[in-house]
Amino acid sequence: MSHPWDWDYLMHLHLSGQELTEEQRTALNERLRKFPRLRRRLAEMAFEQAAMRDALQVSEAVPILIISPEAPEASKQPAAAPLLKPLPPPEPLREPRYRRLIPVVAAAILLIGIVFWAVRGPDAPYEVVNGDVKVEGSKVEVSAAAPALFRMSDGSEATLAPSTSAIFHGRRDSARQVVEISQGAGSFKVAKAPESFRVDTPSGRVLVLGTEFTVELRKQKKGPPALAVAVASGRVRVEHGGKNLELGPGESRVFGAEGVEKVEKKDPAPEKKDLPKEPRPVFNGVVEGKVVGKGDGHLLLSVDRIVSSRKDSSPEMAARIPGRTIKVTIGRRRDGDPPPDKMQMLFVRKVEVGQEL
Repeated sequence: MSHPWDWDYLMHLHLSGQELTEEQRTALNERLRKFPRLRRRLAEMAFEQAAMRDALQVSEAVPILIISPEAPEASKQPAAAPLLKPLPPPEPLREPRYRRLIPVVAAAILLIGIVFWAVRGPDAPYEVVNGDVKVEGSKVEVSAAAPALFRMSDGSEATLAPSTSAIFHGRRDSARQVVEISQGAGSFKVAKAPESFRVDTPSGRVLVLGTEFTVELRKQKKGPPALAVAVASGRVRVEHGGKNLELGPGESRVFGAEGVEKVEKKDPAPEKKDLPKEPRPVFNGVVEGKVVGKGDGHLLLSVDRIVSSRKDSSPEMAARIPGRTIKVTIGRRRDGDPPPDKMQMLFVRKVEVGQEL
C-alpha cells in the first residue's frame, strides 16, 4: 500500500539540504521517473532556490537528487503527473453591510442639510427688540416717532435714532458684524469677541472689538454729511479720508470734509443763586389727538386740539401744543406711589398706533 506523500514538500526538503529517509528518497525517485511534469517542477524549484541564494549571496551547494539510469521506454508515453491543485485565491474580505452604507448615509445627510439651508436661509444677523421699524430683509428704517433697539446674532446691541436708515449685513470680510448707516444715528454696545465689529457710513467707518460708542451722521450745508463719533468705553478706530484715528473712553470727534474737529465737553455754567428762577410754563388740561407711537409705559400723541385746560396752565404753552407730538407717560400715580397702575398699563398695551384719543 503506497503512502500518500506530499511531493512538493519532499522536493522542498531535498532542495533545502535536509536529509530524506530512505523511504522518502525511494518514493520521490519513483515519482520523478514516472512523471516528467514533476521533474520540470523540481527543476523550477531548484532554479528559484538558486536565484534566491544568488540574491542573498549564499554559497551553500544545492543537493542534487540523482535518478538511476533506468528510464522508461521512449515509445511508452509517460503518465501525466497528478499535479496538486493550487489553493484557491483567498476571497476578499467583505466589509459589513453597514460600513458600505456609511458614505451613502453621510451624503444623504449632507444633501438634506444643503436643501434645508437653501429653503430656510442663513440665520438672520439681527432681531428687532422694540420700536416701530420698517423691515425689508437686512435693511431697516426706524420711524420718526421713537428710537428702536436691535440685537445682533453675536450679542451686540444697536439703538438707532428716529428716522435712521441702516443695513445689517452680518458677517462680512474679516468683521463678524457690519452695520451700514446711510442716514441718522445709532448707539452701539458691542459684545467682546476676537473678531472686529464695524460700522460703515458714507463719510467713514468705525472698527471696534468690544466697547460702547455712538455714531451720528450730521448734515452739512455743502458736501457729504459729517461723521460724529463718541466713545463711552473701550477703544475704536475710525477710518476717514484715508487716515486712521483711535479714540478712547470719553473722547469724541467730528470727521467732516474740512478735517477732524475735537469735541470739547463744556462745563455747566455756574448757577446764579442770587437770581430767582423763573417758573417754568406748564400745561395742565385735556387734549385730543392721534397715537403715532408707543413704548413700555408711554404713548406718543400728535395733538389735534385742546379740549380743556386748568387755571394754572400757561396760555402761551397751551397755544403751542396743537400740532406737536408729546410724550404721555402712563403707569405711575401722580402722588408718587411706586407700584404701577395695572389698569393704565393694560390700556397702553391695547392702544394701537393711529388710534385717536
